[in-house]
Amino acid sequence: QQAAEFFKKIKLFFSFERVFLLIFLLAVLLRFWHLDLKLFHHDEAIHSWFSYELLKTGAWMYDPSYHGPFLYYVTAGMFYLFGDSDLTARLLPSLFGTLLIPLVYFIYRIGYLDKKQALIASLLIAVSPDMIYFSRFLRHDIFMLFFSFLFLVAILYYLEYGKTRFAFIAAVAMAGGLCCKEEMPVIILIFASFFLFA
Repeated sequence: QQAAEFFKKIKLFFSFERVFLLIFLLAVLLRFWHLDLKLFHHDEAIHSWFSYELLKTGAWMYDPSYHGPFLYYVTAGMFYLFGDSDLTARLLPSLFGTLLIPLVYFIYRIGYLDKKQALIASLLIAVSPDMIYFSRFLRHDIFMLFFSFLFLVAILYYLEYGKTRFAFIAAVAMAGGLCCKEEMPVIILIFASFFLFA
């Protein structure tokens, strides 16, 4: 009887929302802990240098090898606010990588995932070595993933509720992806073909 009461209290304490919050905090820890421990990768060094040049001279020119302006402008903005360093350069990738977890929660809130599925999905995103790596790495990948995921969430909410604000969020996500990398039109085409077929 006492054991049953104890486990009942444990189950009540570890509610879905509390477990989800713990997973989110784990994601924060794994993405921000010792963010400047490793030296820059070659790509990070190039992206940081272009961002630094943009900050100092105001000059940036599109080159398809290095993709769109989003990464360079936001990183230059971070350098302006917090000074130029390895840590500063990686802050926004870590933030965008962490914000993937709340997007899972938003999908759960409209019923596309149940509690168990939402917890498993968020945990896998939180602890995946690939997700952690690219969330601590100044490249376009994590920004593209965030904008694609946000686009999906906004479209699902628009289909559920039909409110203009969700269409606006989808448009912002689409624009963010288009400003980030050339693959966004393909991603939009994939989503469009899926939803038309569905």
